[in-house]
Amino acid sequence: MDNQIKTLNTKLVQIFNDVRSIEEKELKFELSSNLNLRDIHAIDAISLGRNKTVSQVAQLMQLTPSSMTSVIDKLVKNEYVIRLQSTSDRRLVQLALTVKGTEIYTVHKNFHLKMCEFLLRGLSDIEVEIILQAVDNLNDFLEKLHMSNKVE
Repeated sequence: MDNQIKTLNTKLVQIFNDVRSIEEKELKFELSSNLNLRDIHAIDAISLGRNKTVSQVAQLMQLTPSSMTSVIDKLVKNEYVIRLQSTSDRRLVQLALTVKGTEIYTVHKNFHLKMCEFLLRGLSDIEVEIILQAVDNLNDFLEKLHMSNKVE
């Protein structure tokens, strides 16, 4: 079992590094964009729902609101995101994707879907369930670590 854990660790680290590298290069190539991975993931977080504030996006990305503001400023400057004043509360500023931002979101989403399709290709329904359980186990572990290190 120890040997299997070491092998799995090596493979997970390699996959993590490859995904980060390839994801950024692929999106830059496909879209001729000047975005880094943090920018792309901010676009993804904004599009996961409508009318998100900078603070809400920062929370999703586990960044401080001030760090998130600088990311959003870049995305607004490069016309991927717009700031909208809330109609219900004029003090509230919400974020929305532009057409350029939506294009980035779509390409990024398709990259992830394709990756998942390749992961599950040729597996039986039972094997897919096992993979999903393993991912849930990993997610639970990471969530517990995240919560235990969270400063209130």
